[in-house]
Amino acid sequence: MGARKVFFRDSVKILLNLNEEDYILAISKKANLTYSHTTIIIQKMERHGIVKSIKEGRIRKLQITPKGEKLIGYAKSMWEILG
Repeated sequence: MGARKVFFRDSVKILLNLNEEDYILAISKKANLTYSHTTIIIQKMERHGIVKSIKEGRIRKLQITPKGEKLIGYAKSMWEILG
């Protein structure tokens, strides 16, 4: 499987596991991905305006943007269709 496919698949896993305000470690555990891999994908999502991070002490909490909400809706629809 190519790197691009892995990133896409893992991005969808992260999107489907995002909650209103979550932190990276919790997301990586829910999506069954390593912390470092999750961090790389989250950074790309931030650059594209899908999530926004807010630093609270040593923890970075993630907030879903309106663009991210739309993508989550699309991802859930695709997931349901594909079974």
